[in-house]
Amino acid sequence: MKKMSAAQLREIRQQVLKNRKQDRQKNVLLSTAVFVPLLLLFAYVTSMFFANENAIQANNLKLETATNLKHYNFYMSDTAIWLQQQKVANTIFQYRKAKELFPEKFAVNYKLTQVLLSSCALDSLYCEDARESVIRLKDKFPDREEVLRLVTFL
Repeated sequence: MKKMSAAQLREIRQQVLKNRKQDRQKNVLLSTAVFVPLLLLFAYVTSMFFANENAIQANNLKLETATNLKHYNFYMSDTAIWLQQQKVANTIFQYRKAKELFPEKFAVNYKLTQVLLSSCALDSLYCEDARESVIRLKDKFPDREEVLRLVTFL
């Protein structure tokens, strides 16, 4: 076997280092070519998932609101029956159930306050509730003329 000179060994070493560098560059390029599309695919799938989740949540909110509105309308119409039968406690109960569903609606707050004030005036019942209800109503709806009339009953 023939011995290689130092110059030949240096040349082979440089060629090996050059080949390694080229292989490393190829590996980086190949990894990038595979990784970037995978990353984009992952981002797309994730965005579609969250878009679908948002659509589901929006749909659930619509269904919940529709169901709550159905119950609210039932409670509000049921109070008319209880009022006709002069069942004040039942009327108040149903108004409160309606108010739980839509606490910001003026109609339920106003009608509940009216019934509480009537009960206080006629039977001396629910007077503290009536007073608190008038105050809350005045705070929530300070510009409503109907509310200002109720304040005079206190």
